Amino acid sequence: MEITLNNGETLFYRKREGGETLLLLIHGNLASSDQWDILLETLPIEYTIYAIDLRGYGKSTYHKPIKALNDFALDIELFCNELNLKSSHLIGLSNGGGIAMQFAANYPSRVEKLILLASISTRGYPAYNSNGARLQSKEEIGL
Repeated sequence: MEITLNNGETLFYRKREGGETLLLLIHGNLASSDQWDILLETLPIEYTIYAIDLRGYGKSTYHKPIKALNDFALDIELFCNELNLKSSHLIGLSNGGGIAMQFAANYPSRVEKLILLASISTRGYPAYNSNGARLQSKEEIGL
């Protein structure tokens, strides 16, 4: 399935019908909603599950570049608005965990539970220069 957000991006998503408890699955870097195929098949039927392809991943569009995890969190907010999803449980894996934390920080009333699997931080992946020293600012990284 797919839905066009009011920011012009189209997000592909998978939905498994179930009960009233909503579960939103956010995949990791270099992945897609395909990553969740086994969970979609095996989680209890009490959950209605949405697994999205983040902007630029899987079958979703990438018209406007991502500059921060907050851009992904905003896409998820728009996705929830379009589907009238008021509140859900979130599971985020790796990069998806950082996005889930950002979403929970931005929209706490929309998150029932937050489950993180091998999550990155909300600051994203650390960047290092060629000498192995960690870069601390956007200027050092070249953004």
